[in-house]
Amino acid sequence: MSDNLVSLVVTSFNHAEYLPQRMESLLAQTHPNTEIIVVDDGSTDGSREYLLKYKEHPKVRLYFLESNNGYVFASNFGAGKAKGKYIVFAECDDFSEPDQIATLFQTISSNQGVGVVWSESNLTDEKGRILPDDLQKRSAAFRNFCNKDVRIPGSLLHKFMLHGNVVPNMSAAMFRIELFVGIGGLSEKYRLSADYDFWIRMADAGDFFYLKRPLNNFRSHAGSVRNRLGESVQLIEMIDIVSGIKKKLRRSFKEKLNQKIHLGNLWFYYARNDFGAFFRTFINVFKSTFRNEPLLIFFLLLSLPVLSIRKIGKLL
Repeated sequence: MSDNLVSLVVTSFNHAEYLPQRMESLLAQTHPNTEIIVVDDGSTDGSREYLLKYKEHPKVRLYFLESNNGYVFASNFGAGKAKGKYIVFAECDDFSEPDQIATLFQTISSNQGVGVVWSESNLTDEKGRILPDDLQKRSAAFRNFCNKDVRIPGSLLHKFMLHGNVVPNMSAAMFRIELFVGIGGLSEKYRLSADYDFWIRMADAGDFFYLKRPLNNFRSHAGSVRNRLGESVQLIEMIDIVSGIKKKLRRSFKEKLNQKIHLGNLWFYYARNDFGAFFRTFINVFKSTFRNEPLLIFFLLLSLPVLSIRKIGKLL
């Protein structure tokens, strides 16, 4: 295993329109030693035909799965083929700045004990146009601590994660393959929040390092996994994951209260965006909440009167 080889794992599923920019941005990286492992997860939109363009490229290895197994399976499969000491899961609908891999590699390789390095991302739309700053969705505590390049102890990352996933997406991060293997890779328990769970488990194994400069372009569009599965799935999974984090930490009353308010607000915003879906998924969210964090029910139910007033107002 070469000390400076970085494995770039691309999981592809029905995003043929984004593959040219994804692949060319990886091939244009200034880091001299990369391999690109592409796992097509049963695409039916012409993705496979496009990817065959790279069949003979010396840096690219292609794997075509016969059926759609899901992002987690495809990612773990690709990681299993990696020969590098470091990995980036370069999602097929995102794209990279030319020096992304070189910058991440220099940081992680020169900081002993750091298992993950990631940069901020530009949030973009379908056309690659930059949207409002995605960093503003992070907690105030995270924004204040990470106002510059900084090392984050694993225990502190756990606290940041109580208020949501502070790593914007997999494409922004590089991590050590030995730690990935050591924690068992991505968990198939979660459909939408596997990355959230993954970073939390990685924080048990080492520190993180945050780079302020955006090196990754994170594309938000109607066909993304998050938008296909819906926010209710994300909320249910987040409640389950957060209930696991809290068992590892000693928290003040204020920290416990803020965490519950945050999850209650997530439910409120989900309901505001899709009022009908909110009621259709109410029972599942309620059951999951009661099982993992009974007192959170109070904060979730606080949103109901507000939502009812908003709904009645629209009907009048």
